[in-house]
Amino acid sequence: MTYSCLICQNQKLFKVYEQGSYRIMKCPNCGFGVLDPYPTIEQANTIYSPDYFDDKKSPDFIKDATRKYNYVNKHLQASSKILDFGGGVGDFVGVAKKGGYQLYAYDVSTYAMEHVHKTFNIPTYTPPLSVDLFSKSQFDAIVAFDVIEHLPNFREVLNFFYVWLTEKSEPKQSGKLFMTMPNIDSWDTKLMGKYSYGYKKIPQHINYFSPQSISIVAKEAGFTVDEIKLWGFERSLDFVFSKLKLERLRHITHQLGIANLTFYYPMHDMMVSLSKNND
Repeated sequence: MTYSCLICQNQKLFKVYEQGSYRIMKCPNCGFGVLDPYPTIEQANTIYSPDYFDDKKSPDFIKDATRKYNYVNKHLQASSKILDFGGGVGDFVGVAKKGGYQLYAYDVSTYAMEHVHKTFNIPTYTPPLSVDLFSKSQFDAIVAFDVIEHLPNFREVLNFFYVWLTEKSEPKQSGKLFMTMPNIDSWDTKLMGKYSYGYKKIPQHINYFSPQSISIVAKEAGFTVDEIKLWGFERSLDFVFSKLKLERLRHITHQLGIANLTFYYPMHDMMVSLSKNND
């Protein structure tokens, strides 16, 4: 049972969603939402078996990765060293490799990292996770896309990121951290309430950040918040209708030859761009 906010320790949380034995409790003070009951690291890691990654090999996810790469690429210098933390089967790595970056990958899934190493021939790493896994100031940038909402030890991981990122005297050249995550205060969550898609990934998602709450923990870890912006995802009609179990509509799109038509849905996610504060 979670009795207090993990961000600001406020004890007056209220329920915003319930599914089976799980509840999502939200803090009215900082806006952070938390899954109750909250898993241990060991319990959370058991979710990511090989079949977890099956639909993540869809071309839709490559388009997602391309959109993320285009955003990150604008903020980095050529030949930067980038760690893809929690990168799964390597969608981002596959796109970023074309940009000439020095790439590294970490994931809790041995299956995913074996796939990435075999496919892209870059250094890959798996647990145990500690601050000594990488050297101090080893990376110019870290990307952690759709990751922090899964981590029971998110504060510790942010502290690791701070250590691993480069320290430079010029603020514009300091180490960069880019994260995407669901926004519990997004427009679609406010509009749809308990029917919001942002609440449906239980028990994979255990942390539900608002812009305010992610800003608090980022600053505590030593980062400057450069930008928090609305983000979304690319999905084909076939993917959407299959997930919604609308098989008749899915069949029609195949008949019409438009099943692979992709749309961008700027909904419940946010892109969080941070810089290492060297003060």
